Amino acid sequence: MQLLVCPVPLFGRLLEVIEKSPQRRAALLVGSSRSGSTRTWLGRDVALWPPRESSGSWLGVELTQEPRAIEPDLCEHLVGRLSLSVRPDTCHTSGVIHGEGGSEPLEKLALPGPGMREITCTDAGASWRDSPGRLPAPASQHNRPSRWLRSIGALGGEAGWRRLTNLRVGIVGCGRTGSLIAQQLAHLGVRELVLIDPDVIEVHNLGEMVGVRERDLRRAKVDALADFLHASLDIPVGVVPVASSIIDGRAATEAKSCSVLFSTVDADPARLATTILCTLHHIVHIDIGTGVFVRQDTATPPARAGQPYHRLMGADVRLILPGDGCLRCRGGLVRYHDAVRELCALGAALPSTVSGDRLRAGSSAALNAMATSLAVHLLLDLVADRLRRTLWLHLDFDQAGHLTVQYPLTTSSAATDCPLCARAGAGEELT
Repeated sequence: MQLLVCPVPLFGRLLEVIEKSPQRRAALLVGSSRSGSTRTWLGRDVALWPPRESSGSWLGVELTQEPRAIEPDLCEHLVGRLSLSVRPDTCHTSGVIHGEGGSEPLEKLALPGPGMREITCTDAGASWRDSPGRLPAPASQHNRPSRWLRSIGALGGEAGWRRLTNLRVGIVGCGRTGSLIAQQLAHLGVRELVLIDPDVIEVHNLGEMVGVRERDLRRAKVDALADFLHASLDIPVGVVPVASSIIDGRAATEAKSCSVLFSTVDADPARLATTILCTLHHIVHIDIGTGVFVRQDTATPPARAGQPYHRLMGADVRLILPGDGCLRCRGGLVRYHDAVRELCALGAALPSTVSGDRLRAGSSAALNAMATSLAVHLLLDLVADRLRRTLWLHLDFDQAGHLTVQYPLTTSSAATDCPLCARAGAGEELT
């Protein structure tokens, strides 16, 4: 299967370049990756046709009234051709990819970003607003969406719900927070979940992690969570448990085939590895961090009974869209250079990520549930085409328990000097 992934901002630029071109043609610079039988081409940049650059792989793109094959051009770096017929509500596509074994049809065009649309490359085309995406097998209970009528209504219709349930979603970190994400997505009808976590269940996980019991102690978190999801739902859910770190080969392979990756990890090296995968492979990244802290100088119980600790509690939820920056340039990796060194060490002991003037006091199930619900809500708004840019939510509870929510991001333009964003769409060139 040949798949083209082009982030919404880049696809918009592609259409603008084509419309201004006298030939109504452009070139799309692409990276690539392979997962099983699927070869994915990743849009990186746009140029007029023919491209002046002599290096890199290029896809010729033409805007026509009706889809048709593009005549071959003399370009040794041309890997394929794509024909587009774009109208207000529809986009008809056809394409071909050249390979050593001959030419293969381009089967799908995925547009990660607002709407999370996927267009089948056929002469019949597909509607921008009403495309059902990959239709489920006739015997699937997902063809009977009456149990999700309330969710369908919240998403604005069945088409949006089907786009949601057809997503392949990965969760990096499947403890207290990640297990809540998995439970919510499964109950919304998402059918493909990849669970990634190298840890086993310990006693302190039993109180707040979803779906685990004492009999699960020392079991891999992902295996116990997968069993819980299968046992608690009477609908088919495809769960892929990967009991290894995100930096390991199998976990990275499974992760890069996802449309969305949630990261719910404590260590910045794992968060950075997830960020790199999302940036290189145009994957929507949703990062969640929660914390309950006390000030170091008041960490011991106060003298007077009933006097509260000086507590600091809050959460950060970030939705990073392909083509609109990465977690690093969006303020999500304060210890970036340390994380790079630790990630390169591959297995070295990780230092505490807590700053010197405060100590982690514990974890709050209520805070975790609040953060994960907001994260899933962001995904729902993205699929429903209501949310159209990268967004960062910062939640903070003061000593009196009052909640404030801030939105630190004030612009939708990605940082131009970010070393990760400069490699966006490179695919397997770096992995």
